[in-house]
Amino acid sequence: MNLYHNIRLIDELGIPHPKWEFVRSSKELKKFHTTKDYCGWTIRVAFFKDNDFRKPIYDNWVPKNKVLKKVDEFAELAQNDYFIVVYPSWKFNKSGTLLIDDDQYIIEAHAGSVQDLMRKGNVDTSLVFNREMKLIDDSIGNPDFLTKKEIKNILKATDIINKPTMLEWAIGQQNEFNFNKLEDLKVAGKMLVKKYEGTVR
Repeated sequence: MNLYHNIRLIDELGIPHPKWEFVRSSKELKKFHTTKDYCGWTIRVAFFKDNDFRKPIYDNWVPKNKVLKKVDEFAELAQNDYFIVVYPSWKFNKSGTLLIDDDQYIIEAHAGSVQDLMRKGNVDTSLVFNREMKLIDDSIGNPDFLTKKEIKNILKATDIINKPTMLEWAIGQQNEFNFNKLEDLKVAGKMLVKKYEGTVR
């Protein structure tokens, strides 16, 4: 699933997400002008064709007075088959993933950016729940790293999503809670095969 469909699906599901909008140029921005930020803006190019594997184009923590120019610069770089996603950036307090599997839910969390978890495997806690929301394993890390309220917010996604899915979530330094990435695991697997088809000898 590419970035565009990924974000659109989060929108459609109605789970908590950043106040983003999709534009093709700075002239189309509306929410941006009335939305407050505390550490700048994130601007990402989302290519909407499934077989489009162009290099990601993005920037984080862009000052508000530079957003319009940056959006138009990215539009020129993208050229075709794209939308630009614009939303307030945040400073990470905690972040992590939620894996929705056939018979269990797994929350992994880390202090700070999710990149340290995804790329380096730094885990501050790993919590495994069965389908009845009973905690069945908290042996990795600090079981009290996440508050009960934070765990509840993360697991709310399981009320809506019941197929194998990986979600990324984040809690900002102003306590904002958002899901910002979603991957249907079956679709993601097929896309990876397609992306690297013919590259393995």
